[in-house]
Amino acid sequence: MKILAVDAASKTGAVAVLQDHVILAEMQATSPETHARRLMPAIDSTLHMAGIGLSELDGFAVTIGPGSFTALRIGISTIKGLWFVTRKPVAAISTLDALAYQFPWFPDLICPVIDAGKGEIYTALYRCRRWMELNKVRTDCAVDPEQWLAQIEGSCLFVGSGVSPYRKLIEKIVGHRAR
Repeated sequence: MKILAVDAASKTGAVAVLQDHVILAEMQATSPETHARRLMPAIDSTLHMAGIGLSELDGFAVTIGPGSFTALRIGISTIKGLWFVTRKPVAAISTLDALAYQFPWFPDLICPVIDAGKGEIYTALYRCRRWMELNKVRTDCAVDPEQWLAQIEGSCLFVGSGVSPYRKLIEKIVGHRAR
C-alpha cells in the first residue's frame, strides 16, 4: 500500500511516501516560508523522489493536531484537495500519536510534548504494549508543564518540539528518569 503522509502541525513540515511501512522518500524542513508556499512543492518533490505518481497512491495520512491552527488547516486542506482529485482514503492522525509511534519499541513511558504557548504544553502519555502497539496511558491534553511533569512516575522518553523549550523544567522535575 502506497501512502502520502503530511505533517504540517508545526513550523517544521514533513512529507513522506511510504509503501508497506517502508519510507520510500521523505522531506522535512523548517523554513521562514509558510506551509502554504512550500507544502505542494514538497509533495511534488517527494513523489518524484519516490518515483510515484499521484494516481499510484492508495491513500493519504495527515496530522490533525494538536499544533498550529493555521499550519494544520493548510495541511488538512491540501490533503482534502488531493482527495477531491483522487478519491483515495484519508487517515487522520493525532500529532501526539505520530510522535509517540516513532518509538514503538521503547520499554518505558513515552511523552510527546508540543509547546502550546501561553505557558502550556500539548501532551499525552504512552506505554509500549508490544512491538508497534502503544497504549495511551493518559489522554491528549493542554496542561501546565509543571503540573504534568509532577505526575510522571518512572522512566520516560520525552519527544517533540516542546522538549527543547522545557528541557530545564523536565530535568528539574523528572531528573534522571527523563530520557
